[in-house]
Order: sequence, then C-alpha cells, then structure tokens
Amino acid sequence: MDTTALLQYLGLNPDEVKTLDDLKAKFPTQFVSRAALLDQRSAEFKEILPHVAGRVTGSITSALNRALEEVQLELTPQEREGKKAEELVAYAITKLNGRAGEKDSKLQQLQQQLEKSKDEATRELTAELDKARRRLQETEQLLTSTKTTLEQQRTEYEGKIKSTRLDYVRTDAHGKAIKWRTGIKPVEQAGFFAHLEKNYKLDLDDQGQLVPLTATGERVPSKKTVGAFMTYEEVLEQEGKALGVWEENPHARHQPPAFVAPGAGVPPAAAGGGAPPAGAPRKVAPRVPVTRLR
Repeated sequence: MDTTALLQYLGLNPDEVKTLDDLKAKFPTQFVSRAALLDQRSAEFKEILPHVAGRVTGSITSALNRALEEVQLELTPQEREGKKAEELVAYAITKLNGRAGEKDSKLQQLQQQLEKSKDEATRELTAELDKARRRLQETEQLLTSTKTTLEQQRTEYEGKIKSTRLDYVRTDAHGKAIKWRTGIKPVEQAGFFAHLEKNYKLDLDDQGQLVPLTATGERVPSKKTVGAFMTYEEVLEQEGKALGVWEENPHARHQPPAFVAPGAGVPPAAAGGGAPPAGAPRKVAPRVPVTRLR
C-alpha cells in the first residue's frame, strides 16, 4: 500500500508525517474515535457536543427572530445569552403574549370608536380591526409551527444518537460473544444476522446494555436463569446453535485424526499380500470408517 496516498486520503500532509510518532501527534488533531464520541464522560464528547448544540440553538434563534419580526419584535443578545433552545422558545412566547396584550388594548379602543360612529370612519376602523386580528392569528400560528419544528428536530437528534450508540454496542457484542463454527461461509454468517434482524428487536436500558425483544416488542424469558430475561449473548448462542453456525466443540480443530490400524476391515488374504485361491469368488472389503474432522 502506498503510504503517501493513504496519508493524503486521511487529509494529512505526507511531508509532515514521516514517522509513527508524527502520525500519533497529527492523528488526534483530525480524528475522534467513535467510542469516545459516544461516551458522555469522555473529553471528546464534552468538547464536540457544545459546538453541535450551539449550531442547533443558533439555527432556532434565527428562525424565532424571523417569526418575531413579523410583529416588530426581536430577541436581543442579552435576552438570548445563556438560554437553551427550549428556553428561547418559551421566552419568545412570553414576549408575544405581551405584544398580544397590547394588541388587545388597541382592539378595545377601536371597538369603542366603532360604537360611537356609523359613518365612513366606522368602515375604516372595521377593516383595521379585521386586519389586526388576522395578523395576530397568523403570528400565533407561525410561532406554534416553529415550536413544533424545534421539538421534531430535538427528537430526531436524540433518535440518531441512540441509534448510533445501539449499533456500536451491538457490533461490540457480536465481536465478543459469537463463536462461529470452524469453516463457516460468509453467506451463512449473513443468513444468521438476517435471522436475528427478522425475529428480534434491540433496545438499550439505562445502563447502556442491550435488551433483546421479540418481533412484537416483548422481553424474552431466560432459559438459563429462573425469573430473569435473556441477555443478547444468550440469544446469539441459542439461535447460533439452532441454525448450526455455532462452534459446538471449540477444541475440534485441534484434535488429531483418529488412528486406523493397517488392514482393518480387509480380508486376511488381502492383508497378508497373498492372492486368493484360484476359482474363489472375489469379495469386496467393507468400507473403512474414517473420522471426519470438524
């Protein structure tokens, strides 16, 4: 493999990476391990997540300001400082309610003027009143839509994090728990994983451990421990043995071939090397049993 091409693919300057120590010094500045990013206690998680959250909050703040501009309102830097996305939405609703109170006061004044006059001014005031009501309703709908979008984005973000973490834990469990049969073919491995995906669902508990469920979402009782539910490792072993992909005897590959005595199962005349008597019918020796290595 061309080392220069590999370094360029990784985004590293080959002229700056000449030794393994150079690579060790440069690599952490460009890449973060997946395991560290999923660990909330890791320094990488604490460093990167605030940047992601900050971008999401910034996007939401921009959307809120656009909505508030419709009613001549805005969030000042002092009002935005130190607030989470959901807190910004709540604060914007409070400001909108205050503006709505002002609108109601103006509407009441217009209503009083209507009661005093029935001339052309009345029709103008009526039109202004209807326009103000429509504007207020549109603004409320816009803010509600923004809040719904925020909640959907947060749910989607949390779902992606959980899905990524579940895939990582599942892959790790496969590497540690599965004991493939000696000589198993890739197509058999693929069939095993397809069987698992069809018949089981996976979830994570509060400790980040895999929880196997049936296709209908129910926990599976353990066959090894009374009063407990099956672990994912138990499911792998049970289904692996049932499908014949599991190594039943992990030491089989190291066993020597079975000893077969010379001439076993061969007639005495043939074993001694002599020819059978003339005119005697020929006999075929029975098949010698051979132990097949697994």
